[in-house]
Amino acid sequence: MGQPGGFLEIATYDGKPMSPALPQTESSVFLTSGYTLAEGVNTDELEATWKEWSGADIMNSTPSVGFHNAGLYKQFTEGRTNAFTYVVRAELTKPGEDLKDAVQVLEKVRGIKLRDGITVDSSLFRVLPEEIGRASCRERV
Repeated sequence: MGQPGGFLEIATYDGKPMSPALPQTESSVFLTSGYTLAEGVNTDELEATWKEWSGADIMNSTPSVGFHNAGLYKQFTEGRTNAFTYVVRAELTKPGEDLKDAVQVLEKVRGIKLRDGITVDSSLFRVLPEEIGRASCRERV
């Protein structure tokens, strides 16, 4: 299914479609990472190992954050410049008091050494239920 911004969900951690989906809990946060690839990076290999390089395996092995699922999204629109090639979105249902646990996992994900030619921007977001359907339905945390 095509997603806003021209992305297609091509894989999920548990094999079940993740999108479209609302948060599992009101306290859920999403760890979202956008990946930009240089020319010549082998995308077939990346797609086969995405759970490792995206940090999804780290999130899944950290029970305290309540990892629910993660999805890998690939850009399918043509001609966009400075756009991400891949986006990974993972839901954490137990982010901890003051998001402490989620921030610790975010720092681990940010610390993953990526191969040459790949850059990433990772952040935490929370969906605001009262704003669903509006452009401002999420906040960066």
